[in-house]
Amino acid sequence: MVPIIASAWIGEVAERAAQRAAQRAAIQSAERSAAKQASETAAKAASRRALNQTGDRIVQRWASSMCKPSNPCPLPAKAANTFVGGAYDEVILTNDTVLYRVFHEPKYKFGAPGEASYWSRSDARGIQAAIDRSIPVSKNGNTAEKLVAIRVPKGTRIFEGKAQAFERGPAGGGSQVVIDDVQPGWEIKNDILQ
Repeated sequence: MVPIIASAWIGEVAERAAQRAAQRAAIQSAERSAAKQASETAAKAASRRALNQTGDRIVQRWASSMCKPSNPCPLPAKAANTFVGGAYDEVILTNDTVLYRVFHEPKYKFGAPGEASYWSRSDARGIQAAIDRSIPVSKNGNTAEKLVAIRVPKGTRIFEGKAQAFERGPAGGGSQVVIDDVQPGWEIKNDILQ
């Protein structure tokens, strides 16, 4: 009779230990989730403060989850999903603004023909640009070694947010700006950039 009671007691102890472990795991998961949400909230607030400091006018905050056939977003899903969480701001520039792009092949200096053109407020290049802007260097051959700068005229509509990291790719999180129609005449000629 004693072995049966001991066996039942051991079973109860093991079950309680499993429940406590599950509770600890749930608490840790909730703490991680809360920390991540707080970090994202702080990043969004910092992004809004930075935009407000430039004086640019935020027209609307978009997220790919808002886009429906009856309410289309200004960017196609492919471009929208290159922003963290598919979220970006539609912005009207209130001043001429200098933006930067890293590239390798001259034919992609202003972006791939027929696709969104990706730029940044940061003039980082090389490895730092690839990390911040989540450029999959080995995948598409962009070594990010050349830098081009453009002066975008005030009144231009841009889409701005943080670059989304890609699976097995660079970290992202840096400044990302998408412009509909970059004009080659906006280029700032400067030998130092090359």
